[in-house]
Formats: sequence, C-alpha cells, structure tokens
Amino acid sequence: MLYMSRTRGLSLGVSGLALAAAIVMAAPAFAAESDATLQGRVSAAPAGTVVTATDANTGAKATATVRADGRYVIVGLRPGTYTVTFRAPDGTTRTEQAVLPVGQTIEVDADLATAEAPVQEVTVVASRRNNPRQSEVSTSISRAQIENLPQNGRNFLNFAALAPGVSVSTDPERKTFQAGAVNANQVNVFIDGMSQKNQVLQGGVTGQDASRGNPFPQLAVQEFKVSTQNFKAEYEQAGSAIITAVTKTGGTEFHGTVFGTLQTKSMIGQNYYDTGPKQDFENKEYGFDIGGPVIKNKLHFYMSYEGRKDARPSDSVDMRNNGSLNTLNPTLVTALSNAYNGSYAKNFQQDMVFGKLTWFADDNNTVDLTVTNRKEDDVRNFGGLTAYERGSTLNQEIKAVAVKWRHRAGNLLNDMQLSYQDAQWRQAPLSTNPAITLINGQNINNQLAFFGGTPYSQVKAQESLTLRNDLTLTGIEWYGTHVIKGGFKLANYKYTAEENDRSRNPEYFYDAATYVYGGTNTPVAVKIADGDPRITSNNMQFGAYIQDDWTFDDHWTFNLGVRWDYESNMLNNEYSTPAEIATVMRNTAGFNKAFNPNDYISTGSNRKGFKGALQPRLGFAYDVNADRDLVIFGGYGRYYDRNIYDLAQLETRRAQIHVATIYFPQVAGQANTANWNASYFGNPTALVALAKSLGLKGEVFALNNDAKVPYSDQFNLGVRKRFGEISTSATLSYIKYQNLFNWVLGNRLPDGSWCQFGPQYACQPWGNGLPGYGALIISSNERQARYKALYLTADKPWTPASKYGFSTTLTLTDAEMTGHNDPFIFDYASPSATGWHKAEGVDKWRFVGSGIVSGPWNTRVSAIVTLASGTPYGRVLDTAPALQIQEGYFWPRKTFKQVDLRVSKDFKLWNGQTVTADAQVYNLFDTWNRAYSQWTGGYDNGTGAKEIPDPNAQVGPSRSFQVGLTYKW
Repeated sequence: MLYMSRTRGLSLGVSGLALAAAIVMAAPAFAAESDATLQGRVSAAPAGTVVTATDANTGAKATATVRADGRYVIVGLRPGTYTVTFRAPDGTTRTEQAVLPVGQTIEVDADLATAEAPVQEVTVVASRRNNPRQSEVSTSISRAQIENLPQNGRNFLNFAALAPGVSVSTDPERKTFQAGAVNANQVNVFIDGMSQKNQVLQGGVTGQDASRGNPFPQLAVQEFKVSTQNFKAEYEQAGSAIITAVTKTGGTEFHGTVFGTLQTKSMIGQNYYDTGPKQDFENKEYGFDIGGPVIKNKLHFYMSYEGRKDARPSDSVDMRNNGSLNTLNPTLVTALSNAYNGSYAKNFQQDMVFGKLTWFADDNNTVDLTVTNRKEDDVRNFGGLTAYERGSTLNQEIKAVAVKWRHRAGNLLNDMQLSYQDAQWRQAPLSTNPAITLINGQNINNQLAFFGGTPYSQVKAQESLTLRNDLTLTGIEWYGTHVIKGGFKLANYKYTAEENDRSRNPEYFYDAATYVYGGTNTPVAVKIADGDPRITSNNMQFGAYIQDDWTFDDHWTFNLGVRWDYESNMLNNEYSTPAEIATVMRNTAGFNKAFNPNDYISTGSNRKGFKGALQPRLGFAYDVNADRDLVIFGGYGRYYDRNIYDLAQLETRRAQIHVATIYFPQVAGQANTANWNASYFGNPTALVALAKSLGLKGEVFALNNDAKVPYSDQFNLGVRKRFGEISTSATLSYIKYQNLFNWVLGNRLPDGSWCQFGPQYACQPWGNGLPGYGALIISSNERQARYKALYLTADKPWTPASKYGFSTTLTLTDAEMTGHNDPFIFDYASPSATGWHKAEGVDKWRFVGSGIVSGPWNTRVSAIVTLASGTPYGRVLDTAPALQIQEGYFWPRKTFKQVDLRVSKDFKLWNGQTVTADAQVYNLFDTWNRAYSQWTGGYDNGTGAKEIPDPNAQVGPSRSFQVGLTYKW
C-alpha cells in the first residue's frame, strides 16, 4: 500500500509521487483485501480449459487458465454474486454461481469428466460465504444482514458486535467499537481499501470520537468483514480489530432505493429513573440511492444520500437542583431560575453523500472514482445547573475523493489508488458572553452553577493525500501453489489542533453566597490563557509488506507475511524544549531524583522516528480430510498501532499557551494574587497582561524522547467444522499489548517519592511541580494489557431460498491491564502502580445471536439477542492511610440483556418493484440494564462496598419502537 500527502515540502511531495509512480510502472501491484479471490480445482480438465468469473451486477469478467494440476485462481474480484464458467477447448461447459464476500477466498471446484458430449452445460448453485481454509479469525456481514437485522440508528459499525471478541459502545454520543483488552483507539476501518484511521482524536475511526453520527452512508455499504485476529500484512495502524468494507457499484440495469424511518415521542422509552412527564423526541432517518449504466458495460454510476434529524429529549436547566446553592443564596437561585430555567432541545443533524463512477475500459482495466462528504451538527453540554448558553455545538465535516485503477496482465494484477481526505472536527460555544462559574466559598473546585458562554472551543483536523499500490502474482508453483502479494504506501498527513482554552473567553469564579445576579461583583478568581491556540504538524508515513498465501496441498495452507511501517513525526520530533523550562526541570530536586530530566528535554534533533516496526504475520490451516469440512487453523502476528496526535501536541501547547489562575484580592507573598479592577471583566487582553506581570506560566507537558509505539502480539489456535449448511468454530486467543500511552503526573516530593504510603495511593504531590510553572505532566508507555479468550461461533447464511439463517457468538474472556484507558493517569504514581486488574470495558463473557426467518406472505422476522456479564468497575478504598482507587475490582451483579426485533413485509407491485414496510422494537423486554461506577457501588469507607448500581444511569435504551418504509426499483 502506498500513501502520499501534500504537506511539508512541495519538492518532497512531487519527488515522492514521481518515485512511487516509477515503481508502480516497473512492477505490477497486489490485490487489496477489499476484493475477493476465487480459486479451486477442476477435475479432468484438458489443457487450455478456461475459468471465467462474471459479475452478475456489472457484467465485468475475469479469466484464468487451469494449470496442469487442475488448479486455478482469480484474484481482485469485486465482492458479489458471480457466474463461474468452466469451458474446455472442445466446448464442454459447466457453470456455477458463487457468492464472493469481501476479503475472502472462496473455493469452487468442478468436474468435467462427467460430460458426455460437447457443449453440455450443468448449473450448480452455490452460496459459500466463508473459506474454512484460512488462519484469520473473521466474520463476514452480508448485505442481507445489513438490510434485515434490527438496529437503532443506521450505523453499519453496529453489526461488528456479531463478531467474536468485539463489542459496540452503548453510549449514543460516542459510536465506536472495540476488541480485545483495549479501547476503540486500537481499531481501524478500511472502505474500498482506504484507511479511515482517526490519527488525531480518539475513537479509532475518523469522525467517531464524541459523535452521534455514522461514519458512512449505510445504504452504500455492500458488505463488510470484521477481522478479530490474525489479519494479513495488508493492514496497518490497528492493534486489535479491523473492518474491511466495500461499497456498491452501479450495474448494467438501473436500480434504486428510497427509504425513511421514524421514531416519535410515543415510540421512545423514557429513561427508567425519570419520574416527570415524558419529554419530546423525534428521530427521522431518510435517504436514497441509485445506480446504473451511463454507457452500458463501459461507464456505470452509483450515488447515495442519507440524512438524519434528531430532536432528542430536551435537557432541562433547573438552577434549584443544588441544595448548597439554595442554602447559600436563595435570592440568587430565584434570579438564575428566572433567567435560565427551561427545557432546551439537543438537536442533531447529519447529511452524508457518496458517489462512484466506474469505467470498464476493457476486461483488463477498470477505474473507479469515488467522492464522499459527511456533515453533522450536534448541540450538547448543557442541562441541570449548566445554562443553555454555556453549552456548545459539535460540528464535523469529512470530505474524501479517491481514484482507483485496476489492471490485469496475465497472472499479474495491479491495484493503485490515489486518495485525498480532509476531516474537520469543531467544538464551538453557543454564546460568547463571559463565562461565569459559581463556587462555594473560595474553593474554585467546589463548583455549583454555570452560565455565560463556555470558555473552551477547539478545532481538530487531519488532511492527507495518499497513494497506495498493491501487487498480486499468481501461477507460481513450488511445492504447491503460491499467491504472492505485496505493496507499499506513502503518505503525508497535516494535523491541526486548535484549542481556545480561556484565551478568548476567560472563566470567572464567584462566591455564590455573595453573588448578585445583574449587579456589580468581585470574582474570587479568574482563569486566563495566552499564546497562539493553533498548532499544526506534518507527518510522513511509509509502509511496505509482502505476503505469500501458499497452498501446499489439499490439506495444508500457509499464510506467511511481514510488514514494516515508519512515521517521520508521530510524536512531536521537531519540538525543542524552551531553555527556561529545561533549566527548571534540571533543577527541581524531587523530579531529578525520580527521573532523568534529559529523557524529557528535547533539543529538536534528539527524537527520531521509530524504524523497528517489523511485523511478522504467520498463519496456517490444515484441512483434515481435504474436503473443507474439518479444518484446524492458527497463527501469530505482531501489529503496531500509533499514538494519537491530540495527546502528543499537548507538549507544544503548554509551552506556547499558558493557562493561569489569578486570585483576588492581592495577598502579600502569594505570586498568583492581585487586586480586582472592573476593567478586567470580559477583557482577555488585560488579564493576559496581568498574568504575565505576575509571572504565571501554567503547567508543563513533556514527552519522553524515547516514547514507544504501541503494539500487540497475537496468537490463535482453533478448529472449524461444518454440519451441513451450518459452519461452526472454536478458537483460543491470546493477545499481549505493550507500550500503551498515558500522561502521568511527574510531580514528586523532595526525596523523589510519590507518597509516603506508596505509589498506589491517591495522595499525589500536586504542590511539588516545577517552580514558577505548576504541575509537570510526563508521558509514559509502560501500560500493558493481556487478553485470553475462547470464541465459539455457529452460523448459517440466510437467503430467500433458504428461508432461515442465523449467527451465534459466545466469547469467554480473561482480560487484564495495568493503569486505565483514560489518557491521563493522576491517581497513582504510574500505570504499573495499579498492578494487574480486570480490563475496563471488557465483559468476562458475551453472547450475541442473530436470526432471520422468512415468513408467509413475503414477511421476514429478524432479531438480535445480546447477553453479557457487564464490564468491571473500580473500588475506592477510603480508609487509612490514604485514598486508594483499585481499578477493575468488581463485576456487576446483574447480566446485561437486550433483545431487538424487526418485522418486515414486502409488497410486490405490478411492475415488479417492491415496497417494504418494517417495524422494529429495541429492548423488547424493557430490561433495565444498570450502570455501575467506583464512586457509587465501589465506594468502601471501611465497612465494605455496597456494589449497587448508579441511581440515575442506565446502559442501552429503554424499550423503544421504530417504523420504516422502503421502496426499491
């Protein structure tokens, strides 16, 4: 694979692209794993027998000549339904139909010996969805499942939960999936071979951090594959699981779809803990797609649009909800209630467009041009004691365009893609009024109410121009047959991180007891920031791989590959520590005794890009009886991921932007105090000047110069067995994760220790930071995780002819980690100080079953059943000698249960077109799935933790309904 982007240095970009183009022209390219492979054996095939695979949708054809041993292979096929024709030189012909899923190798055999005369044609219909002779642990999600299974929100990532070891977030404001013992940051999604990795923000997938939206129009997704383990060397930047999706292509005939879904107030279940009147709600999803020929068999088009409008349950602002505020100043409560109380809509809107042009130049050359645009707007961050004007809106826009050229030449396949992506994520305030926070007394951390504009806004973005090239060579025979694959990528990313943290809108803290709404008040303190809030960085990425899919004989298959990746500037390599900060770090006694300051002081040239990301990926499959019925498989692989730019840029940010807290009035001997002047209100320029005159500089972040790249070592061993049409498997999985990134507190007591009671206690030395600056926060890569699991699966594909289909997955897990997933660890000295504990966000067991049944009168009934242990939560041990937070200590007492159901009926029209009406119910049995937390159920003051759920929280929806209508032609 090959990436190239238009960032630092025009000459670098031009020369890099020229070099890549030269390499492409010099060597054919390998088939990307977004395609499918067809192979098999033809018995009694005379020399010159030809196999032709014809795409039933587009009419595109690919051919291969049967070798002397009767074997054939055709790579680089678009996933879909194919007519496979076996034609001998004398005209004897056999045909089969086969379904080729994305990223799968499907075997279709034929026997020409039974033909009694030339031009005899025998047709056998086959619907094979998975190749049992593979070492990868993967699950194919068909278009039938996407269209027929119930789901709350049209997000194709939801169906990743059907794969073993994978779970999907139940948080409606964060649509992510995770696998193994780590969070969503370690996943990746490839759409038509294009990586969707979120390199700036968390969430793993571009656009999915803190989003209610969907990454891509579901209507445009033809199908996808979830690879849980032992995926091949083609894939980069994923330490746990990946999704490989392929989009629809316009066919030889015009087809289209129009759909709409609706949820109203009466159809949505109220939160279990809400006792007041039911709030307003309306959710509408709608869209269409159309595809067909512009010039039949030469130029085809496809386009889709999906929109969503969410009028979510309004958030109520009620300034009377804090007892302390009512006691301190009831007159103020009345004034605030009159000014701010009420219910305010938290509206969400998303629009997504995808378009594709496919040019079939000839049987050997195909060109795809795709364009994607996603926009969304989300209002949130208010309610309770936070006024509506203190809220913010989250906006996203993701634009992408890609050109892909596929060229066949005998046994060679060249697959080249040039793509551009611009992903923008913005958080903007709803109001620019000065930010006012009411506090209890003089403690600015004891906050009671919030109004005025939010003091924080941000922009995070990644922009890239990418060139990829992949090569496939077939027909190699040496102790069996080989499909050699390889390729490289070259990319240059431009990252942007802009955070206006109190630089445009200072935050004023007032004592609630004396505050007069609308009057003249003197604040207790103010927080202000200076400096340029915008930071940009360029990062060149290069990766190369080679892989051999080796069929040794009818029993043994080996997948032997290796990958190497490099990034020039993942971790702020060009940053130079300011001299005054470097001096203070070297002269701070406690920090010097605990750490070597030179490990965290950058000269701008002592940080190097990591060159050791060599990743062997090896697998095998042994077909016991050589009939694809009983197969033993296994493998090992190393998988390097990457660190997130949003975390790395904090070092630069805190060096050029200082967040200072100034207290009023001035106190002799205290450097951070001053006398209040009315001209300071709403005047950030005057406050910045005041902070500088006081010498306030704010906290310091420092990356370790030898910061590591996270990776996982994955092992699996399993067996697959077929029982008629039912495929089953049992897999043992072990994964070890290393070098996981966190920011930790570098403050230490003068003797270099964390706390007199030990590093595991939350008695952090906040007052022992860098003199004149504040806290020192340093990076750590010592966090680890380990994952042991047993995957049990059984599935049978659904087709209209088969009448029923199902899939079941049971995952039994023992997952442990040190530290926690939050990037900031401040409650103990280091991630290892927690010791090994149950991994957060990972169930100890999880069952997901789905089924589709064809009923009478063109009806279908489908369901998804999810049962799980629930994820662990911590223990807060509040006893002498100091507070201790023990992560992953307790399991929920009740099992998570959710059953979703969908019923649909097709109405066939006189012209052969179809209208489908459907009704869905989520959480059919209205189960209250409780949420647990360490400060509620896990709090132990010496009498034992109560292990009770949170009183005002739930996981997943209350029972809700949805209706929809779809028209297909």
